[in-house]
Amino acid sequence: MSDSDTEPFSDWHSGLVDCLDGIRTAGDFSWTATYNVFVNPGLEMDGYGQVPLPLSPRDAQAIKKACRPAPFGMGDQTLVDDSVRKTWELDCSQFRPANPRWQAFLDGNVLAAASQRLGLGAAVTAKPHKLLLYEPGSFFKPHKDSQKEPGMVGTLVVCLPSEHEGGDVQLSFKGEKRSYATGPASRFDLTALAWFGDVLHEVKKLTSGYRLVLTYNIVLPSNTSPLSASFFDAQTEKLQRILTDWQKTDRKAYRMYYLLDHQYSESSLSLGKLVGRDVAVCQLLNHVASASSFSVFLAHMTHHKERQEEEPYDDDEECTELRKIYTCDGQLIAQGLAVHPKEIPYPVLAYHDDAAADSEDEPEYLGNEDSPIRFRYHNTVVVLFATPMLHSLLNLDAGNVMVDALVSEVARDFKNRPDDDEAVACAVQVIKKCYENKKHQSSSTLPQMIQWSVTLNNDTLYEAAVAVGKYRPQVQQAIARLVEKEYTKCADPQSFEGQVWDKWLGTFVKDTDSITWLEQALSTFSSYLQDTQLKASFQSWKSATLTTQLETRPQLKDGDHDFVINAMSAHHNNTEWFTTSLLPHLRSRGTSSLLCRVLSTVFRSKDFASDETKAIFKLIAKDCKLTLALRTTNLKSGYPHSLVLSSFVSLIDQGLELGLADSVRNLLDKSRLRFQAGKFPDGAGPSVATLLSDLVRTLQKQSNLKATMVATLKAFFETALRKGLRNTAPVYPVEQLKGWAVPAQGCGDSSCSDCKDLGDFLLAEDRESIRFPLATTQTRHKHLEGFLYRKGVLDWETVWEGPMFSDTPRWFTVMKKKTMFQRDLDLFEPPMKALEDRMKPLKGDYLKKLLGEDGYRELVLLEGIRPGGDGAGEKGQQGEAGDGHVVGKRPAEEELGDAQKRHKAVR
Repeated sequence: MSDSDTEPFSDWHSGLVDCLDGIRTAGDFSWTATYNVFVNPGLEMDGYGQVPLPLSPRDAQAIKKACRPAPFGMGDQTLVDDSVRKTWELDCSQFRPANPRWQAFLDGNVLAAASQRLGLGAAVTAKPHKLLLYEPGSFFKPHKDSQKEPGMVGTLVVCLPSEHEGGDVQLSFKGEKRSYATGPASRFDLTALAWFGDVLHEVKKLTSGYRLVLTYNIVLPSNTSPLSASFFDAQTEKLQRILTDWQKTDRKAYRMYYLLDHQYSESSLSLGKLVGRDVAVCQLLNHVASASSFSVFLAHMTHHKERQEEEPYDDDEECTELRKIYTCDGQLIAQGLAVHPKEIPYPVLAYHDDAAADSEDEPEYLGNEDSPIRFRYHNTVVVLFATPMLHSLLNLDAGNVMVDALVSEVARDFKNRPDDDEAVACAVQVIKKCYENKKHQSSSTLPQMIQWSVTLNNDTLYEAAVAVGKYRPQVQQAIARLVEKEYTKCADPQSFEGQVWDKWLGTFVKDTDSITWLEQALSTFSSYLQDTQLKASFQSWKSATLTTQLETRPQLKDGDHDFVINAMSAHHNNTEWFTTSLLPHLRSRGTSSLLCRVLSTVFRSKDFASDETKAIFKLIAKDCKLTLALRTTNLKSGYPHSLVLSSFVSLIDQGLELGLADSVRNLLDKSRLRFQAGKFPDGAGPSVATLLSDLVRTLQKQSNLKATMVATLKAFFETALRKGLRNTAPVYPVEQLKGWAVPAQGCGDSSCSDCKDLGDFLLAEDRESIRFPLATTQTRHKHLEGFLYRKGVLDWETVWEGPMFSDTPRWFTVMKKKTMFQRDLDLFEPPMKALEDRMKPLKGDYLKKLLGEDGYRELVLLEGIRPGGDGAGEKGQQGEAGDGHVVGKRPAEEELGDAQKRHKAVR
């Protein structure tokens, strides 16, 4: 090895490209051969019989009558257009080679030679596709063959003996052009041609005679074996040094794309379906990458370019993406990944050449603006991705990452290297991030990861997989099988106690959403255990675990409801258990929503006798009074505060139905005291009104309430009405300035006559407008406009005496639209009207009787807010003439001066 080979690369980009570009195989992109000794295929056609060879003009015409015009593909369409393709065809179901020796000749002589030249190996097959007839004038413009079936990589053409001239096949690939002539040997010989599907080719016009062609699809099997490992000996060490250099010198770059020679369809993109030099390149990378902590993928890359027709090329909008990314086994793993130009180590790609675009959208004409021309350039690439950074794919949009495929690919890497601690740790971290990701959900790989985590004795991987799948049957079944396997190996089954269960199921308990969910998950898990003794051991651990959860959870929430009810049902009429084992936990850590829901369930359930229901209700209401009573913070608008208020009303209703007036009174008293001491939230009015109206509907069902209960209700309603509603009323305005007077405004400079005149006008009680003559400049009225900030009270405009923008005089006019008092009334009315609307559901005999006449008029009818009003709201004073105009407000239709002589300027 030379010294230069041992030195590190100064630029890993160019080093990697040079290394991969230097890989060569014996494969070529096309092939042709002529046979003067061959087996006659014995061609037979439906409805015609055997076709003699060489082909005669009479038989050619008979074949033409049986054929149809050959179509061609354009995007998703199949078209017939003789300006693009002029040929006749028969489908393979309409003809057959009747000679039994033909297939052996085709496979052993023609296909074998073509396969060897193309570098495909001996495993390929040739599947019949079409019979084509070319007559004088026939041709087919440049095109690429579409993939007709899975595994198809190329086309094999067999020209049967039929004398003709012209019709040369011209091929172009990666800048190299070739031309194959079939006419010279066409009279008596057989000529065969083959090429890859992504090779651009054209059939030139046939000038005379007829050409009869059998076409076959060249297909690779799905289980194609890779090249021998001996191939990699020379390049492996060099490539490993380049990847190591990459990791050491450029950690920010964690992925790179190398363009393959050929393009492949989605159904054929896997390591086993590659052809030519691409096979060697990708197998070498796949062989070396894993040991260097890189992963190898295959992808379809598309470069998008948009250009307005009239814009220069430099203004093109361009972007590149990996449309779909596959594992080397052909499994889709991600899609829609944006490509940064630095990730493609090529100085120039042919994106500047519009003619080289693989597809193009013509512009549409929309209104006054043309849509851009869109060009697309397609390439197939091999992707080198640093394995520790594979989790970055999770940043793609939801649905664009196949998490299970990604996990399987990463796991395959550490499964192949279980003794490499660094590789295992790296893979586990990537898998853990995949499972913890909320945007992309995983499922099918979880049982497999659990099994591998046990094999590797890796607790991190086990906990990550179980945390995601602990509620999924397949995960619980996998754990149950592993537990049973350990149990059968246990020398002393009696020792299979809590610590063992903690090891296997501790993740179930950790960060569980609620005790209810935990109980359900453990109950389901129990059903997967088959051994009776093992199930008994588990039940003992389960009972102790649930009790510990009840005793130690920081808070018992609404989600724990089912667990609490199940526990209460299991201890019917056992007051001692309830008061000693459950009630203390509900009192100290139960939320209001949980307690209300538990009480509601007990109240409605037929499983609890009436006496038991009453006892439970009384105990919870007494011991948990501080939690159940309302707080001022519960009066905020929106969910979940509205749910708390409705639950409180239901609690009052249920307590009264059970005859527990004292319990209800205590809850109302405690809530009232909190209302009195606390500050109501801003905007609490609607919540207070809803709470009180719901309480009124509930209380109206009750009769013969004791005086103490009535007094409690009165005090509660008075406090809530006063602090939550009455005290939020706006203050009725006081008329501080008479008539049309407005607070003076101006610059304050005693020498400014305009501001002095403006101030005098504003303070005047009887003046409604003022005019200032304007010169040719706008300085004067701009100065005045700076002080006219009374929105809703003042307005101003520029007026011409004659036609707009003429030389006629202009005036700057300031107008008073309404009085200050009317402005204040307008500000008062909307909030007052909203408050009055909130009070409407509370009006009625129930509160009138409960609050008394004076209290009802003050707190419900809101008397005393409007001077001299009865709380219903007055519309304001009317003009003396009774014309409906509010005093102090300019009628909308009133104009200044002659409308025909004035024009408003745009401000």
